[in-house]
Amino acid sequence: METSIYKPELPLTDFIEETTRQYLKSLNGESRKHNGQYFTPASIAKFMAEMAKYSSESINLLDPGAGTGILTAAICDQIIKYKKCKYLKIDLYENDNKVIPFLQKNIGVIEDRLNENGIKTDVNIITEDFIIHNAHLIEETLFLKKSIHLYDIIISNPPYFKVSKGSKISQLMSNIVHGQPNIYMFFMALSAVLLKQDGQLIFITPRSYCSGLYFKRFRQWFLNEIKPVHFHSFESRKDTFKSEVLQETIIIRGIKQINNPLWTKITVSQNSDFNNSYILNTKYEQIIFPQDQDKIIHIPSSKCDLETIKIVKSWGKSFTDLGFRLSTGPVVSFRASKYTEYNTNFDGYTSAPLIWMNHLKNFQIQYPLKNINKPQVIKISSNSVSLLLKNKNYVLVKRFSSKEQKRRISAYYYSSSRFNTTYIGFENHLNYIWKPLGELSEIEALGITAILNSSLIDRYFRIINGNTQVNASEINSLSFPSYNTIIDIGRKSMHEKRITFSLIDSIVFNELSINDELKEKIDCE
Repeated sequence: METSIYKPELPLTDFIEETTRQYLKSLNGESRKHNGQYFTPASIAKFMAEMAKYSSESINLLDPGAGTGILTAAICDQIIKYKKCKYLKIDLYENDNKVIPFLQKNIGVIEDRLNENGIKTDVNIITEDFIIHNAHLIEETLFLKKSIHLYDIIISNPPYFKVSKGSKISQLMSNIVHGQPNIYMFFMALSAVLLKQDGQLIFITPRSYCSGLYFKRFRQWFLNEIKPVHFHSFESRKDTFKSEVLQETIIIRGIKQINNPLWTKITVSQNSDFNNSYILNTKYEQIIFPQDQDKIIHIPSSKCDLETIKIVKSWGKSFTDLGFRLSTGPVVSFRASKYTEYNTNFDGYTSAPLIWMNHLKNFQIQYPLKNINKPQVIKISSNSVSLLLKNKNYVLVKRFSSKEQKRRISAYYYSSSRFNTTYIGFENHLNYIWKPLGELSEIEALGITAILNSSLIDRYFRIINGNTQVNASEINSLSFPSYNTIIDIGRKSMHEKRITFSLIDSIVFNELSINDELKEKIDCE
């Protein structure tokens, strides 16, 4: 291992950032990606440590995904600065044999610095898998939990990667798992268990847990234990970590307490330069609505966002309450390959069009397409009919969007008159909106399409959703304008020959009686 020169004048965080660079030189990108490793830059480590409050003479600290120890170093820099703590117990989990030697050396430097400043230490590096080692605590009785060691501060930049529902980890923590979970969620849950009452949890993670069906059970459990008092959001994880990860990132500081706080602080920066962070103090109930069974976490980044939340939540009824439903296209191309054809010839009785995201352009269904290496026809038979839908009116919504796309949600009206066919095929990268009772009328479909394409819904969706995927659960639970408003918007859209985003906003905002000043902010901020 390459050695580092100890520099007493350096803050511990900066010193360990130097040793982290040495460690990274010894790795290739694929091995880091395989382990879900994205090491924390010193600027972010310092910011996270500055979030914490240090008022006790004795502090128990846990870093459950220690890496090279930079987050622990940042906490120790703050403890030294405040000169209050006399005794510090540190537990660090790290089971990567390549990084452990670096961590051990760094911890030695940290201990020396703490002792030099009159702080007694008890440091323990645990070379076990944090999840497997502690998963039993989720199901422990209250009596047994009283015997475990708890912490005042838990700080972490956990690994993140998807784990299968059938994996050992998922089975150990089955009460908070739905669908295919992500490993970072388990780090957050177990840390909540290991935190003392009134203890502080500080984590940097993707923001995917803030919404969506997969994380619903986790949110319900976690928010019963931890009350978020500060969120910091970034433009993107790619810029923050200089990696290939596109998912947006947040830092949470939460307190383990029973009652909800009155206020939650929101800060926002474009990257890991925090000097020009925007600060927004808002009521806790505007971040996590008490009546919301899904416990969606709203993370606004401006006063305009708060106004957007207020407008959308005032509608009261959800999309499904109004009698509509969004589902995912049933044709998974590679599984249905025996029924699909690479041509554009269909007769409507033995074959039908197969619609992909690629066919949705400029508010229209553009079919067929040339130069597309995808099957555009699907056979109609007794074996394939379960993959097909009756040819009715639908609203199609792309399941994925690009960061550069003007709207996160892209909705398109599909008219049953578009094709002369008994059935229609929608590929799995499309969502479709339908009515469980009856059929969407043209006016209903046009009204829904316009509302979903509006900048108001786009802004709200970005507040609750930090990635480029549009999940069915998020639309189905979305607060939506009244049925009469949908019809009024649909009727006005019906007479327009050329649809644009500007025209959509004009119709939607006028029907919702939103003033021009707020409209401009929602569309432009």
